[in-house]
Amino acid sequence: NGRRVHFVPGWDCHGLPIELRAVKDKNDSSKVDHMDVDDSLNQLGIMGDDESRSFIDIDDPSLTTLSLRRKCREFAETTMKHQLSSFRRWCVAADWSAPYTTMEPRYEANQLSTFYHLYRRGLVYRGLKPVYWSPSSRTCLGEAELEYRDDHESMSCFIRFTMIDAPWVVRNALPTTTTPVYLLVWTTQPWTVMSNEAICFNPDKFYS
Repeated sequence: NGRRVHFVPGWDCHGLPIELRAVKDKNDSSKVDHMDVDDSLNQLGIMGDDESRSFIDIDDPSLTTLSLRRKCREFAETTMKHQLSSFRRWCVAADWSAPYTTMEPRYEANQLSTFYHLYRRGLVYRGLKPVYWSPSSRTCLGEAELEYRDDHESMSCFIRFTMIDAPWVVRNALPTTTTPVYLLVWTTQPWTVMSNEAICFNPDKFYS
């Protein structure tokens, strides 16, 4: 619409990729045996990052929380300088004199303030949700961080659930009123069963 936009660039300085690279720079000469991790990933049909498994040594006593944060900050600052120089060389129009970063105290304070307001409004709650877990990094992963084996076949299982209050139609068909009634389900994700809240079905569908 012919309006000018003041574009302020920024960098997301948090996340597993930066942490992995920071540890890699610290332990370039160390190698860790992760055969058990590889087996676990293969059973789940997930291919981990070979490079990341080769250098992660989170049991290193010198790798404290503060030292890891310091290495991550140093790596992020170095990377931002290189990228900023490239953007300027490519003539990308932006306010490169005052970019924002997610590791600035002011930015983090605004995040905490926003989280507090969400909490006060009752929008933050604790619940159950299955997540992807990395045995080698000992952290949860996002969907975009996974690679699946094309030749993997997922294991499935049948599970029966006891009906606490069976409908009268079901009770009338039983020999006694104390006969237990079960619902049978089939799943390829048995690790989600412990967080189940209910079993849903469609009355218009036929289940064999």
